[in-house]
Amino acid sequence: MTTRRKNSKFKLIRIAAFDARKGYKRCSISEVCVKEYVDPSFTWLRPVMIKAHFWRSKAGKLVVRFFSYYQYNYHYEVTLANGKVVPEKDINELAEYITDILSKWRGSDDSPEEFI
Repeated sequence: MTTRRKNSKFKLIRIAAFDARKGYKRCSISEVCVKEYVDPSFTWLRPVMIKAHFWRSKAGKLVVRFFSYYQYNYHYEVTLANGKVVPEKDINELAEYITDILSKWRGSDDSPEEFI
């Protein structure tokens, strides 16, 4: 499934789960994370970390894994909106874009695709 936000510079394409130990290298920004508080009135509960991890394949494609400690994982290939590989100069902008998606997704059991 291909999804993208209106006027977004990036496009996320859902892919099968991948093993990052096999042929992938961490990007210059290896992860972004957001703290999710279950309920601020439950002071005894620690916040849950929701993360996205970034890798590049041997071919240079950028892939991302959305992960929450609720044990939900979603995998995507990230390209520019025109389908080209995301260059290193756009990694910081991509990190902001993914952080925004994580904040909206909040680690729920629904796919992050509805927040893209």
